Amino acid sequence: MTPNNIRQDISTFAAYLLGEGLVIGYHGPVLKKYGALSYVSSPWFPEVTVDDETGESDESQFTSVGEYLFFLQEGFYTIVLFDGALIQVAFSFQRGEITKHRLGYYPCPIELDFRGEACENLCEIIEEELTGKAIKSLNCRSSIRFDFDSYAARNGHSASHVHMNRPETRIPAYGPISFGHFAKFIFRNFYGEVWQKQKKLQEWPIRFWRRTVTVEEQGEMYFECRQT
Repeated sequence: MTPNNIRQDISTFAAYLLGEGLVIGYHGPVLKKYGALSYVSSPWFPEVTVDDETGESDESQFTSVGEYLFFLQEGFYTIVLFDGALIQVAFSFQRGEITKHRLGYYPCPIELDFRGEACENLCEIIEEELTGKAIKSLNCRSSIRFDFDSYAARNGHSASHVHMNRPETRIPAYGPISFGHFAKFIFRNFYGEVWQKQKKLQEWPIRFWRRTVTVEEQGEMYFECRQT
């Protein structure tokens, strides 16, 4: 699968969700090339960055309401789902080989449902709701982000890993994650009702790249997926 194929896959997926009334915001991915390097991301992401580099609001705000609002206000997202959740998608390649990716899901801190409806000024709506809500009414749900960086692998920092709950949490994953894997994971696990009704979503194509999980990492719990 080429970088342009991935760009098209993301665009087709977003168009499908838009047609089903499941998206209220979208920044389409673009393909940028610099010599042997290729980047697929929305315009807000000049190139793929992971962990503590560009694209984070503040490490201390990881999974916080502040981080969510920062991403929403600055437009740091690829898709905004009907419930206000943000999806970030970015890939990096060198000579056609995947070198990095960032696949993030950031749930909205309040309950929203704009299914099949247009939504303007989402940030204002959320801030107004947050101002009037008691603390106990806020959602307490962790973001989840699948990162891959083939150059950053070291002991305690798997090339492919999953962030959740705390910024220093890096649960190893079997290897780089395809967009199809990520999209299906989000809807199957966090949107069961939508998943059950959308057969096309269940059949969205996936692909496997090389495995990068080490023998040592496989001795502990990690994210695994194999071709059947």
